Order: sequence, then structure tokens, then C-alpha cells
Amino acid sequence: MKVRTFLFSLLVYVNVGAVLVVVGVPLLVVLVFAPRRWYVRRSFVFWLLDLFYKSVLAAFLVPVEIVGRERFVGNGPKIIIANHESLLDIFIVGALFNGEPHIWYALAYYAHMPIFGFLVRNLLFAVNPGRPAEAARGFMRGLRHAERYGLHLALFPEGGRFNDGTVHSFMRGFAVAARSLGRPVVPIFMDGNGRVYAPTSWSVTWHPLVVTVGPDFVLDSKESDAEFVATLEQWFVTVVRSNPGVH
Repeated sequence: MKVRTFLFSLLVYVNVGAVLVVVGVPLLVVLVFAPRRWYVRRSFVFWLLDLFYKSVLAAFLVPVEIVGRERFVGNGPKIIIANHESLLDIFIVGALFNGEPHIWYALAYYAHMPIFGFLVRNLLFAVNPGRPAEAARGFMRGLRHAERYGLHLALFPEGGRFNDGTVHSFMRGFAVAARSLGRPVVPIFMDGNGRVYAPTSWSVTWHPLVVTVGPDFVLDSKESDAEFVATLEQWFVTVVRSNPGVH
């Protein structure tokens, strides 16, 4: 690791540590004692969560350009899908919610992690791809919760983190959600996150980030889930190809 990268990484970790102490700890305390109704409407929980997302993102000291920000929220709850390169992805997408109530889908093993697992169990719905029946139950619980309380729904359709510059096959969960909830799907492509904070490295590298928010995609009643998934995959492929500097 170069000295410059080491020093930058150290500074970022100090910043993130400060955010965890100043914002993260109060967030955990609030989650422990907050009434359940605060989890399903715009409240102090989501205000504090929004502050946490944005503070962690700012702690990385990299510029973030958002193209199409105005498409992200408004006009009712939506289903948000995004590519997944880095832990940073969660904070970028989370910051775009701007405090609006939302839930995430997360892999089940995150629920057993210290501290973060508490957030998963309270603000996310865990699914286990290795156990299809269990995964289906977790997925449907999330759908019912999002429908009942009018929450935005966010997920990573590739089902994992990939930092190889290609679009991987999507799982069809978001299509099932779109059909079940009757909501539009908004795709988000994030470029450069894996360069800044790769999943296989502890170092942090300075690199500008570009986030492209796509238009609403509505599942037609005559369209199959597979066709809808292919349409969204193609949107991501097109965006990648239109950015020659990607990755």
C-alpha cells in the first residue's frame, strides 16, 4: 500500500469512527427504545438514519455526482434496485431516500453480525438464498410490511457484491415485488464505489463517484417476470456501455 493511500485510508477510518460514536451510537439507542410506529413512518428514527447515511458518506471524502436525483423519490413508494460493488452502496442509496421511510432486503448472515445485525433485525428483512423456502418466507414478509405501511423497498438484484465491471444476472425478486405491490421500479447504477472501497480490501482510495438514477419502469400486466427482469438488466448494460471510464 502506498503511503498516500495509507494516510488517506487512516483519515477516512478516523472520520467513520467519529460518525459511529456521534451518530451511530445514538441511532442504536433510539432503535432500542423507539416505539414500533416510528419504524414505519417519517419520524426521528428515519431522520437519524438519514443523518447516519449522509455522515458516513461524507466521511469518505470523495465527491459524489448524482444524475437524475429528482427521479428517485416522490409520487408514492417505489422499488429501488441497484448494482452492488461496495459497502458504500448502502450509504449512497440510503442517503437518496432523504429520510423517507424504507426497508431493505439483506442476506441472512448479516443478521448475526454484532451491532450491524441489530440494524438488520429491526430495519431490514433477511433472506437466505441457500434455503429457498426460508428465503421465500422472508421475502414475502418484507412485501407485506412494505405494502401495509407504504414503505419504499430497496434491494440488490445481483444477489452479491461484484467489482468486475460487468452486469451479472438478476434475481427476479424485484419483478415479483413490482407485480405484487403494483409499484414502479427505479434502477440505480453506481460507478466507482468498488474503486474507493473494494470488498476485498481495507484500504480506501480517492476516486470520484457517479450515480445514475434511471426512470420509473412499470411492469405491464401482459409482461412476464423474465421479460421485465431482462428489460432492467439491459438498462444497466446500456448505462455501463455509455460510460467508457466505468471501473
